[in-house]
Amino acid sequence: MSIKLMTAVWDRQDLSSTQKLVLLSLADWANDEGLCWPSIDRLAIKTSMTGRSVQRIIRDLESMGFVRRDEVLGKGNRYWISI
Repeated sequence: MSIKLMTAVWDRQDLSSTQKLVLLSLADWANDEGLCWPSIDRLAIKTSMTGRSVQRIIRDLESMGFVRRDEVLGKGNRYWISI
Protein backbone atom coordinates (compact mmCIF):
# COMPACT_ATOMS: atom_id res chain seq x y z
CA MET A 1 0.00 0.00 0.00
CA SER A 2 1.40 3.36 -1.00
CA ILE A 3 0.05 6.14 1.17
CA LYS A 4 2.01 8.59 -0.98
CA LEU A 5 0.18 7.50 -4.15
CA MET A 6 -3.20 7.25 -2.46
CA THR A 7 -2.84 10.81 -1.15
CA ALA A 8 -1.93 12.00 -4.65
CA VAL A 9 -5.04 10.31 -6.08
CA TRP A 10 -7.30 11.89 -3.45
CA ASP A 11 -5.92 15.32 -4.43
CA ARG A 12 -6.85 14.91 -8.11
CA GLN A 13 -9.86 16.95 -9.23
CA ASP A 14 -9.74 15.92 -12.89
CA LEU A 15 -10.97 12.32 -12.41
CA SER A 16 -14.49 10.96 -12.38
CA SER A 17 -15.59 9.16 -9.24
CA THR A 18 -15.18 5.74 -10.86
CA GLN A 19 -11.75 6.60 -12.28
CA LYS A 20 -10.66 7.80 -8.86
CA LEU A 21 -11.99 4.64 -7.20
CA VAL A 22 -10.13 2.31 -9.58
CA LEU A 23 -6.94 4.37 -9.30
CA LEU A 24 -7.23 4.34 -5.49
CA SER A 25 -7.66 0.57 -5.59
CA LEU A 26 -4.54 0.20 -7.71
CA ALA A 27 -2.64 2.52 -5.37
CA ASP A 28 -3.80 0.43 -2.41
CA TRP A 29 -1.90 -2.53 -3.90
CA ALA A 30 1.07 -0.50 -5.18
CA ASN A 31 4.49 -0.01 -3.70
CA ASP A 32 5.96 3.51 -3.47
CA GLU A 33 7.37 3.17 -6.99
CA GLY A 34 3.83 2.67 -8.32
CA LEU A 35 4.09 -1.04 -9.23
CA CYS A 36 1.18 -3.38 -8.53
CA TRP A 37 -0.33 -6.51 -10.09
CA PRO A 38 -3.91 -7.11 -8.88
CA SER A 39 -6.22 -9.14 -11.08
CA ILE A 40 -9.25 -7.57 -12.73
CA ASP A 41 -11.42 -9.81 -10.55
CA ARG A 42 -9.80 -8.51 -7.36
CA LEU A 43 -10.20 -4.91 -8.56
CA ALA A 44 -13.84 -5.58 -9.43
CA ILE A 45 -14.51 -6.96 -5.96
CA LYS A 46 -12.70 -4.10 -4.23
CA THR A 47 -14.51 -1.40 -6.25
CA SER A 48 -17.92 -3.13 -6.39
CA MET A 49 -17.86 -2.82 -10.17
CA THR A 50 -18.00 -5.34 -12.97
CA GLY A 51 -14.79 -6.62 -14.47
CA ARG A 52 -15.71 -4.98 -17.79
CA SER A 53 -16.15 -1.61 -16.10
CA VAL A 54 -12.78 -1.92 -14.38
CA GLN A 55 -11.11 -2.81 -17.70
CA ARG A 56 -12.72 0.18 -19.43
CA ILE A 57 -11.66 2.55 -16.67
CA ILE A 58 -8.10 1.22 -16.70
CA ARG A 59 -7.99 1.89 -20.46
CA ASP A 60 -9.24 5.44 -19.77
CA LEU A 61 -6.58 5.91 -17.09
CA GLU A 62 -3.94 4.60 -19.51
CA SER A 63 -4.97 7.09 -22.18
CA MET A 64 -4.83 9.88 -19.59
CA GLY A 65 -1.29 8.85 -18.61
CA PHE A 66 -2.05 7.79 -15.02
CA VAL A 67 -1.53 4.06 -15.55
CA ARG A 68 0.81 2.01 -17.70
CA ARG A 69 -0.03 -1.66 -18.17
CA ASP A 70 2.51 -4.37 -18.98
CA GLU A 71 1.18 -7.80 -19.92
CA VAL A 72 3.07 -10.69 -18.34
CA LEU A 73 2.38 -13.80 -20.37
CA GLY A 74 0.67 -16.46 -18.32
CA LYS A 75 0.47 -14.25 -15.25
CA GLY A 76 -1.78 -11.29 -16.09
CA ASN A 77 -0.87 -7.62 -15.99
CA ARG A 78 1.49 -5.41 -14.05
CA TYR A 79 0.39 -1.82 -13.56
CA TRP A 80 2.57 1.21 -13.06
CA ILE A 81 0.87 4.23 -11.52
CA SER A 82 2.25 7.69 -12.26
CA ILE A 83 0.54 10.73 -10.80
